[in-house]
Amino acid sequence: MNLIGANVTTYSDTTVVAGTTYYYRVRSQNIVAFSATFSNIVSVGTVPLTITTATLATGAVNAPYSQTVAATAGTTSYSWSATGLPSGLTINPGTGVISGTPTAAGTISFTVMVTDANLSTATQALSITIAAAAVGPAAPYTLAARIASATRITLTWIDASTNETSFAVWSSVNGAAATQVATVTRTLTQGTAVGGTVTYNFNNTGFLAGDTYAFYVTAVNAAGPSAASNTASVSFSAPAAPINLAAAISSTTRIALSWTDASSNETSFAVWSSMNGAPATQVGTVTRSAALGTAVGGAVTYNARVVAGNTYAFYVTAVNSVGVSAPTATVTVAFTAPIAPTLVTVTATRNAPVLTSTRDTAMLTWTDVAGETSYTIQRATDALFTVGLTTTTGIPVNTISASTGQTRLTLATTYYYRVGAVNAVGTAWSNVMSVLTP
Repeated sequence: MNLIGANVTTYSDTTVVAGTTYYYRVRSQNIVAFSATFSNIVSVGTVPLTITTATLATGAVNAPYSQTVAATAGTTSYSWSATGLPSGLTINPGTGVISGTPTAAGTISFTVMVTDANLSTATQALSITIAAAAVGPAAPYTLAARIASATRITLTWIDASTNETSFAVWSSVNGAAATQVATVTRTLTQGTAVGGTVTYNFNNTGFLAGDTYAFYVTAVNAAGPSAASNTASVSFSAPAAPINLAAAISSTTRIALSWTDASSNETSFAVWSSMNGAPATQVGTVTRSAALGTAVGGAVTYNARVVAGNTYAFYVTAVNSVGVSAPTATVTVAFTAPIAPTLVTVTATRNAPVLTSTRDTAMLTWTDVAGETSYTIQRATDALFTVGLTTTTGIPVNTISASTGQTRLTLATTYYYRVGAVNAVGTAWSNVMSVLTP
């Protein structure tokens, strides 16, 4: 029984317990006594204490987890407990927050209980699905960087993972600490493929000549970043000059040029030529791939088209968007047949024992000349080289005497000889000499 003041027509009962039916009646009182009778009787049922959370979000092994279980009705404050939670998770008794880091995968069922201030209780069966731990992506590789323009450096690398969601591009300038400068987002199809080439254009209007930019790339997914790729550096400056330029006649219309790449940031080489002392003009461009443009020390070749009878001078420069290197040393090639050698002596000797009529040998000597790639010897039994002609080719350069192909000559016979200096342009013949075999 509760007493309330005069002229009061409402009453609030704060002692009720959730989920219980209560009956009430009222009678009046004055200073003498209570009234003899009560009012009519009314009843009311309190709302039961209920856990309202029906489902919980999924989690993953080794990934932080936090979800709140809620309740309604009853008398606050609540006290929470749970039995059978996934390993690594606990429930906060005061807030109902289930948190922690799961350690095992699977769908785990458990029971949560809440108790209110009046010791009413409610329970709820719940479950959490814990996914297996995410696997980090493999590191990208073969990163290359090259200057594409005055405001752009182009990066390329090979995708080595099948589960990345993005790539993070990191850069440092002149050895300073690296910072992430870009994210390259991957589609589901791209992220599950492997082995493809990825390209990213790093645009910056603030590139400064002379600065060196170093880059590396990591692959990223929910598990975190991969190890870093190789570091690729590019100096934002004009390339170094090529070295070791050489030229050689390779055919009747071509001179083959070769040189050594001395720079790590060229995008092309420019081939310059002058004919017979005229001003040089650019006659060719050798475009460089990203891999070749960032390598140093490789051999580069170019075949220049030429016309016989002229002398050509060549030099080469390396080029990028910042500027042009100094030129190589100039090489000069006279695109003509070599100078004719001078046939000095032809001698014949007898081979013993003499059993047949073809036992003599001829030995030739001549002056060595420049510009030849080989020598050829011709022999005939007439001075016009129309009768009994034999030709011996492929005698090495720098040779000045030979009897190659000149054995087993017929006895007591006059032979006529000449020597030709040979290159791709043509053959220059020596004077003619004769010899009588013994």
